[in-house]
Order: sequence, then C-alpha cells, then structure tokens
Amino acid sequence: MKRLLKHLVWVAAILVAVTCITACSKWGTPYESMDKDGFNVSVRFDSNGGMFAGANDVCVVDVFNLETITTNSEGKKEITLISPDDKDRGKHAFEISKNGCFLAGWYTERTPILDANGVHLNYYGQPASDTEQDHAYTYSGKWDFDTDKVVLDPNGDYTSSQNVLTLYAAWVPYYHFEFYAQGADGAFELVKTQNGLELTVPTWNTETGKLDSGKFPTLDGRTFEGAYYDAAMTQAISGTITGSVNYETGTSNNLEPIKIYTTWREGTWFKIYSAKQFVANSRLDGCYELMADLDFTGLNWSAALSKGEFKGQILGGGHKMSNITVLQGDTRQKVGGIFGKLANEAVLSNVTFENATYSIERGSIDPNAEFGLLAGNIAADATLTNLTISGKIQIGSRVNADTNPANIGLLCSSGTFGGIDSSNIACVAAEGNESVNIQVNDGIVTLTFVS
Repeated sequence: MKRLLKHLVWVAAILVAVTCITACSKWGTPYESMDKDGFNVSVRFDSNGGMFAGANDVCVVDVFNLETITTNSEGKKEITLISPDDKDRGKHAFEISKNGCFLAGWYTERTPILDANGVHLNYYGQPASDTEQDHAYTYSGKWDFDTDKVVLDPNGDYTSSQNVLTLYAAWVPYYHFEFYAQGADGAFELVKTQNGLELTVPTWNTETGKLDSGKFPTLDGRTFEGAYYDAAMTQAISGTITGSVNYETGTSNNLEPIKIYTTWREGTWFKIYSAKQFVANSRLDGCYELMADLDFTGLNWSAALSKGEFKGQILGGGHKMSNITVLQGDTRQKVGGIFGKLANEAVLSNVTFENATYSIERGSIDPNAEFGLLAGNIAADATLTNLTISGKIQIGSRVNADTNPANIGLLCSSGTFGGIDSSNIACVAAEGNESVNIQVNDGIVTLTFVS
C-alpha cells in the first residue's frame, strides 16, 4: 500500500494490542499477519482532516488479541482504550494536530454540516473547499477514555481490517479575538486581531517590575491598564480569556469574534518594588511607579540616566530613593547629575531623593558643560511636584584649573526650580583634594584652584 507509513510501530502488553499508523483511505497489509497472530480486533482513530506525527491523511489503529483480554461477568470482552496522544504510550504516542484548530475530543459519530442544497459547509457556514480539512461536522457519542469500554462478543467473527469502532477527532477552530483600544476621545478603535485557544490578561510581576503580557497584544509606546467585554467597561476581565465548546456536538460556541475592549496608559511603565528593579529597567523614556522605598547602597546608578536626557516619569507615591551615588569621570561629558538633563516631557512627582552623592572626579573640557546634583539642566516645561532632594556634590582631586567643570549648580546648572525642596544640598571637596576652594552663592558653585 503506497500510503502506508509505518507497520507495527508499537506493542503494548498493558493493552494487549498492536498499534499501527496507516492511510485513512485504504486498508491492507499488515492486517493479514495481524490476523494470523491473533490480533484480529481493530479500533481506528480517524484524524478527520488533521495530522498524526505531522503527516496528513493517516489514521492510528489499535489491534487487540481477544484471547488475552479478561471476560466480564456477562461473558463479554471489555477493551479499555487510550487516546493516540496519551503519554502512557510512551515514545510511541502519536501527536495529533490540525492547522488553525484544537481538538475537542474523540467521537463515535460525525455528521457533515450541509446547506439546503446539500453542499458541505465549513466551520463558518460557508461552502467548503475541496480540501477535507475545511469541512465541518457535528459529532455525537463523545468517548470517555476513563470510563467507556469497547464491549465485544468473544465468539464473534473479527478481522483486523474491519474495525469494530471508529473514533473521529473533533476539531474546533481557534477562537478569533478582536482587540479594541480606547483613544484620547474615549472611543474604542479596532487595533489588532488574533487567533488562539486562550489568552491571559497581563499582570504585574513583582520580581521584575515589568508587565507580563504573554501572548496578549502590546501597543508601541503604551502600557496595558485594563480589559473589558463591553465598551461601557462594566464587565472587567481578569485571568484567562477563552471561548467555549459544546462537547455534546463537538462544536464551538464562539464562531463569532470575541471582542475585548482595552484601556492603555501612555508610556512604557514599570511598577518598582526594589532598587535593583529600577536599575535593571532604567531607560531614558521609562515611566516608573514606586511601590516601596528604594535603597541604592552598593548599586551602580544607570550611566544612561546620569549622562542622558530623561523624558520619562517617576511617580513616587511618597516613597524615597536613597543612597544614590553617581561618578562623573568623563572629560567629554556635557551634562551630569542623577539625570543628565530633565526634558520638557519629564515628570518627577511625590518622591524624595535622600543622601545622594554626585562625585565629579574629572572636570569637563567643554566650557558649556552643566552639572548639578539632580541634573545638569532642567527644561522649562519639566513637571516637578512635591520633590525633595538632599545630598552633596563632591569635587575630586583630579579636577584642576585646566579641566575644571564649567558650570556647577547645587541642584542644577540651569533650568527651573519650582516644586523642589533642595535646601539640604552641599558642595564639598573630596578628601585629599587641597587644590580647590569652593564658594556657593544662590545655589551656584564657584571653584578656585590653588596653584
């Protein structure tokens, strides 16, 4: 037989059965040898348009020897079946699949879904193509592998090529999810579609500070907030989103799209529970909601933040970010502080920077360079509210008259200052640095060098 793929690929003593995988449309060898050996009762698993072990149009057949099967109290032979993909088959289990579908179960009967003219329809009520995989059925007689048994007359005349039972794989198309996102005007717009068996609503990971989205869609520059089954946002969704199956008929209850209405927050957000999380997720456009006080002792502050232009947000919720140490040792550096610059988009709200140290180990050769404990420069439209900062700027011994920092301010060199309590900032010389005198006037630092 040309389409026969494997012969006698498995023998299982527990079932007293021989299993083979063969073409669904034709029967032939090795059945004669099976009958000769006493394995003359066959049960056929029809892939029904699916694939066994990655091959199309094949069936798995279990063939049993009745002489070795126990007779029940009524004098009948009872055979317990296991599904082709059951792990009890070990390495000879047959993975079954169908593109775009999942398995609802195995059934003893199938009935084609036809229109009024007798045309075979697909899952969505449309005329099916000539491909068997596109044809839709309803099913009956769902097989329970835990309780159902094949009951046979031990004196019956059986041959392995005439199966006593056929079980059909019932395929259900993956659910079609439609995702609607709420815009600035409050209206919802379709943004993505996706097929799948189930989706999990994103949740915050307290170990990483990130939003675990899994297979849930994401939107560039926005962070998921909530999901609802209705546009009025009265039916909130949490946990797993999936459709349902009518297991009596082996068909889907959700052939229409499952609509999910979502709300989003502008920016890439993190919920931060530890200083290590903040360092690991530091980025110039990051948005952070502090869930606890953060102690940065022993941690390296992000060089990207201390040199770059921060355009994100930190919503402190009244929490502290303490013991931050920043080292400036680059003579080419143009801005520096806890942040290099705070851009117009930057937001720092309800947070305390406590006991921060900005150490200038090398001055900049750029005469326009700007340094401050919070930032070298604060843009005019940056939003700074309920912000407290304390600590010091430390002038290192390798800062000298030839490479002195051009512009130093206790808080910043230039920019706006509203909404900040910066009264507890000092500028000091590092230990052993006797070549510099430090004067502070209205928050501006002047260095003079002793020859």
